[in-house]
Amino acid sequence: MKVVILGALRALALTTFAMLAASCSAQEPSADLREPSADLRVLTLNLQTFAANPAVEVRTEMVIKYLRSEMPDLVALQEAAQSSEVENRAEAIAAAAGYEYVWTSADMNEPQDYRGGTAVLSRWPITQKEIVDLPFLGVEGEYQSRAILITADTPVGKVKMVGVHVTTIEAEDLKARQTIAGAALLVSALGAMPGFYAGDFNAEPNAPSILQLDEAESGFVDAWAAANPGAPGYSYPSSGPDRRIDYIFTAAGTEKRATVKSCTLFGDESTDGIRVSDHLGILCDFRLRPAR
Repeated sequence: MKVVILGALRALALTTFAMLAASCSAQEPSADLREPSADLRVLTLNLQTFAANPAVEVRTEMVIKYLRSEMPDLVALQEAAQSSEVENRAEAIAAAAGYEYVWTSADMNEPQDYRGGTAVLSRWPITQKEIVDLPFLGVEGEYQSRAILITADTPVGKVKMVGVHVTTIEAEDLKARQTIAGAALLVSALGAMPGFYAGDFNAEPNAPSILQLDEAESGFVDAWAAANPGAPGYSYPSSGPDRRIDYIFTAAGTEKRATVKSCTLFGDESTDGIRVSDHLGILCDFRLRPAR
């Protein structure tokens, strides 16, 4: 796999992507917010579709409780589904935890009243949003992956975040194309402040799609690897993790970069035998530094 450099990402970012509608709900910040600081806290979690794990109310409440406790600034959620019987999980979580959110469907081959989706949440006002289709083969069993870009007006400045759920199709070239398209979307939007790229990439660290982001020339930093050198960081399956497929990357802005203070996994606990998801989540803390 050819190493993808930052200039290539910027060039790819100029490609025209389809804009799709999303929901965005303005919420008043919670009264128990952490004290504003120069730190940013970022979280990603695949919620697991309720079609596969029906204990949706218990699992949704577990996510809400965790967000209220840890108060991440930015959150990427995957498999944030809705149906005629279950409200949009991103909307429910955002409303209960005091977040703004942007959601888009994943257009999976599911019953018509069921819609899977991807979401990005922010504790701070979302001032801009963009949703783009990622490369798509159109084969049986494939869903239309989409990337969500938001600008969050945080106490430390306007911060960009892209959330993705890369295809489960076993096609490394497609995964690489989707991963780079999401990265390019972030790079094209970066300004003075650093940005974050997070989600379920459905690829292990030695996969071409991840290696191309993990090269020094790409401009992206794998937060888990930077905070925990040598630690496997297995995030799936939550009942006995044996692979790392969930990631948080950061890219520097022109004036500030985000250095990793810590990254931890969460979600291995259970309530009455119920786990929050079949994935573990990742929670990372960052400190802002001069870009150079």
